[in-house]
Amino acid sequence: YPRTPRPAQPGRGRAAGPQAGPGRSAWRGRLLYFEAQTEKRWPECHLYFSNERAYPSGMAMFATLSHGKISSWETIAAAHGHNTRSIEVPNADPKKLGTVEVLDLPGQNLTDRIKDRLAEAGVTKIRKNAVLAFEDLYGASPDYWERQFPSGWEKATIDQLMADPLVKAVEDFVRTKHGDNLVSLCWHFDEKTPHCHVVSIPLVTRE
Repeated sequence: YPRTPRPAQPGRGRAAGPQAGPGRSAWRGRLLYFEAQTEKRWPECHLYFSNERAYPSGMAMFATLSHGKISSWETIAAAHGHNTRSIEVPNADPKKLGTVEVLDLPGQNLTDRIKDRLAEAGVTKIRKNAVLAFEDLYGASPDYWERQFPSGWEKATIDQLMADPLVKAVEDFVRTKHGDNLVSLCWHFDEKTPHCHVVSIPLVTRE
C-alpha cells in the first residue's frame, strides 16, 4: 500500500523520498524509498516495499535491513556461534524450524571462510583497525509474514518459507551486491519472526 516518506527525525539521519536520499535502490521494483538512520554504533536501514495488490491499511508491511561492522576475530567467532546455534541463544526456540545456511562454501566456520577469501584475493596483511566483515540483518514486519502465511509462518515447511518472494529477493540481492565476497547467508526460523544474517567481506581493490 502507498506510504509517504516520514519526516526527518533529529539526530537520526534524514528521510529519503523516491527521488532523494543516500541510497535509492530498485529491489525488484518494490522499494518505495530507502531511509538511513544513523545510530551510535552503525546505521540501521529500513527498506519499505509495496506490492501490486492492495492490503488493509492497518497492516504495517515493510522489509528491514540493519547494517553492522565486525572488526575482530573474536566477534566473528561469536557471530558464527549465534548464526549456527553452536552456542546457546536465549531467544531461539528449539521447537521451531531452526536455521538454514544457503551458501555451500568450504570452511567449517566464518573465520575459515573469511581467511580463505582474503587469501584468495591476495591479502597478506590486515590493518590493525580494519573492518574484517559486514553483517547485515534482513527481515520483514510481522504483518508481512502474517499475510504470506495466514495460518502462521511457524506452521509452514522450510521449503515453503524458502520459496517466499522476500526470501528469494534477499538472496538475489545479496549475491548480486557482494559476489565472491559473500561468505554466509543464514536464515533464522526459530525466533519471533524470520530473518536473515548476511556476512560479507569489504574488499576494495586499489591501483
